[in-house]
Amino acid sequence: MADEEFLEEIIERETETNSTRPLMYVGPNIPKLGLAKYTVYKDGLTSEIEAAIDKIPEIYNMIINVDELINFTRNILNPSSPERQYHKIIQEKMKNL
Repeated sequence: MADEEFLEEIIERETETNSTRPLMYVGPNIPKLGLAKYTVYKDGLTSEIEAAIDKIPEIYNMIINVDELINFTRNILNPSSPERQYHKIIQEKMKNL
């Protein structure tokens, strides 16, 4: 029983830590939706970005923890990476806004 409680405490702490980490939007600028590349969200996602995700769901995949920026930047340079594919999809969907 003590092991289960300990595990639950670790999960709860990790969840709290992850939810308080600053997030960054790293997709293309989308002025019509009020999104700018490299915008940092310190207190979670705003209603503006949630509305943008409703219109273009792939935007969600372009929101990262700030500490992941270096890896994201490396990955987006690879034409076959998921990051690059999401970026392209968002750019295409932007044309229909």
